Order: sequence, then structure tokens, then C-alpha cells
Amino acid sequence: MDKGGLVYFQKTEADKEWDRRCEEEGFVGHPPYVEWFCEEHYPIAKKYSSLTRWEAMAAIKKELSSYPIEENEKK
Repeated sequence: MDKGGLVYFQKTEADKEWDRRCEEEGFVGHPPYVEWFCEEHYPIAKKYSSLTRWEAMAAIKKELSSYPIEENEKK
């Protein structure tokens, strides 16, 4: 069973504006400060939920780039 999930990051001013617009009748969309992560990456992403989505994605990318890549993953 997949244990991935949504991670809610800190809101930027633009995200707060999105929330205000979201309350308008007929508005639909996915919150820009929320991302879904697979089971493997969910715990890593949760560590950075105190950051904005952009800051968190940069930190996650940096952390993951330091992981050793197995030979079969290079293909």
C-alpha cells in the first residue's frame, strides 16, 4: 500500500491571495502550496513543510542529489 501523501508548505503572499480568490463562487483549483509525494519521498518532504514550496523543493532536490545513485537507476 502506498503511504505517500500531501504535504502542506508555508504560504507565500501569493498563496494567501490564492486562498482569498478560492472563496469566490465558481473558483476551482489545486492549492499552490500543496504537493503530493510518493512513499519514498514523503518523509523527506515533511521535514521541509515549514518552508515555502519553492524553498522546500530546492532543499529536497539538494538532499536527494547527495544520495548515492545505484548503477541500475542511472538508466
